[in-house]
Amino acid sequence: MGRRRGGWAVAWAGLTWFDAPERDRVGWADSARAGGAEEAAASGLVLRGGEIHRHLGEGMDDRARLFEILVARSFRRGDFVLASGKRSSTYLDCRLTTLDPEGMTLVGRILYERYRALFQDAGRPGVLAVAGPSIGADPITVSVCHEAWRRGESLFGLLVRKEAKAHGTGRQVEGADNVPAGSRVLLVEDVVTSGGSSVRSVVALQEAGYEVAQALCLVDRGAGGGERFAEAGVPFEAIYAFEEFLKL
Repeated sequence: MGRRRGGWAVAWAGLTWFDAPERDRVGWADSARAGGAEEAAASGLVLRGGEIHRHLGEGMDDRARLFEILVARSFRRGDFVLASGKRSSTYLDCRLTTLDPEGMTLVGRILYERYRALFQDAGRPGVLAVAGPSIGADPITVSVCHEAWRRGESLFGLLVRKEAKAHGTGRQVEGADNVPAGSRVLLVEDVVTSGGSSVRSVVALQEAGYEVAQALCLVDRGAGGGERFAEAGVPFEAIYAFEEFLKL
């Protein structure tokens, strides 16, 4: 399971992201996408000096605040082809949230806290690494590992390619030198639809010698992904159901 740092780690555990200067906590360019100002106003964000500002906190819990950012940054209506190959009139580009400074902070915090609840708090053996399919899960992997380190626990990151490289180390799973074979791994994802790409990552990790102990994603579109994980023998949870966005 993750290794804990000693001594000075306690001081770090007492710090929060609120201690950062305001310029580091906020700063959304309203030009991120068309209609950003209107959507910001609709979601309760404040447009100030060409930037969208909202402090963490202010009576809103982390899950509600991250949902607000996902709506403003990532939710789209139009004509889209999903990873499953099916067409959809709605789309979530979670990368616009997971690559946002406040968004990535909340993602790391929420998923790490859920990991703690599912493992340490429930008495389950922990994991040594966090992994996910590139490129959508890469910032999530990093955010969770960073949050773990901030709280005194060392979790390594693994990036799972669609296929092994044809050059260099020729690996499909990057970061494997840090994580011994046989280690337990937490799989993270942004959006799960049919679960095809996620389960391919599970297989790649298993072939690299790892045990995928749990899968966590931000949004479950409810299109069969949960069933695919069940068939693979991997417990699965999502922070949000896609239906929550369709109610907007």
